[in-house]
Amino acid sequence: MGNPNSEKEKIRNVIYVSTGVVQNIAFREAGLEYLQQRGYTVTVWIVGGYDKTTKWDVFDKDCDLCEVYHLNTYGRYEKMVKEHCRDSVFILPTLSDKVLLHPICGYGCSYYIMGNRTRTPTAPGFEYDKSIKETFSERLSGWYERYRGRMLKFPFIRIKKSYIEWENRKYRSSHSDDLRPANLPKAVFVTNEIAAQAMRDTGLDIMDRCRVIYSNSRAYNDYLTEELKGEEISEDFILCANSGAGFYGSGVIKCYTVEDIYKPDENKKYLDQIAYMLDRLEDHYGMPVIVANHPRCDLRGYDYGGRKIVEGRTCELSKKCSLFVTATTTAIAYPVLYNKDILFYYNECIRDRTKFWGLAYEPLMRALDLNGLNLDDEKMINEPWNYITKIKPEVKDRYLETYHYEKGAINKIFGEVLYDALQEETL
Repeated sequence: MGNPNSEKEKIRNVIYVSTGVVQNIAFREAGLEYLQQRGYTVTVWIVGGYDKTTKWDVFDKDCDLCEVYHLNTYGRYEKMVKEHCRDSVFILPTLSDKVLLHPICGYGCSYYIMGNRTRTPTAPGFEYDKSIKETFSERLSGWYERYRGRMLKFPFIRIKKSYIEWENRKYRSSHSDDLRPANLPKAVFVTNEIAAQAMRDTGLDIMDRCRVIYSNSRAYNDYLTEELKGEEISEDFILCANSGAGFYGSGVIKCYTVEDIYKPDENKKYLDQIAYMLDRLEDHYGMPVIVANHPRCDLRGYDYGGRKIVEGRTCELSKKCSLFVTATTTAIAYPVLYNKDILFYYNECIRDRTKFWGLAYEPLMRALDLNGLNLDDEKMINEPWNYITKIKPEVKDRYLETYHYEKGAINKIFGEVLYDALQEETL
């Protein structure tokens, strides 16, 4: 027996629970790498689904920075929660999934909620169709992706998968009671009070009983991390930040791929227009364009007219560039933070025949008072420099205070905020 008067041992095991694939970028954004560097053992649990990757996540890869466990059934998930309820702290992305929280609360686990740390302008009340629309060819292709190399095992896989799905449905129906009031999270991390209120507005009245910690948005966190480097700004290139719209990848909801912008002819036209616009910018400014690829997009061989493509450095390149060129993307916060001029583009197919326009493009243009460049307009695409937006100071302040931080809150990177909270945790 140890000395009862000695300081209790700190919990050093952290389990991050998710229902979707967790990539390295998400691992870092959640502050988990920061914890690792300070002596915590971090494990990722991905709950639900029979296959390692779901049909919609075929371009994602698991995080390779820690151990990752795929738990096919909620029953197994509950068993593992019970095994680790005393020696681990749990971190979950949402406070609204009662089934995911059921064993966490039932076994009295210490846990934290990521909450709402990514907010973007959207049209109030805008709704889009999430139904799955697939041709027979797409269904066949999806079937092949999931079961290639396992053809002889397919009947067994299908039977087992059906049984697992039935088992999960049964578990959900019998574990739907709300145990959260009896075991509240240690804290809910949110960008700001506006984000916290947005969670309440979705029916999470329990937020009023939780400790809320303002933690800045993921984009602002990147900005703070980049500022710690203290590197010089060169401004000798133009940055084109790839948007997910018009490109394939797990960041694109499946129903969108039936929209006109993904039809071969329309898609090729759109990609050719982007490359041509970048040609004109290079000729006008006498400097090269570097492309920052969207972290969840598969370019499928497209290279923006033979240009250099960089992965995972969008914030850094935004700081150093002369001009920021993009379509709708959360990365647009970077040029706003660094006071860069922005060229925001689209074409008539996106504007008139996709759900992207009402869901993201138009609200973002309105929030930042952006001039739009229509790639189908001959004058605009030939003189793109005439449609650049200089963000006004008052617009910048309003945008950042609405979507990226709580005014007057302490500016710390999220890993540090999370670490400070965990340091309060004891066995």
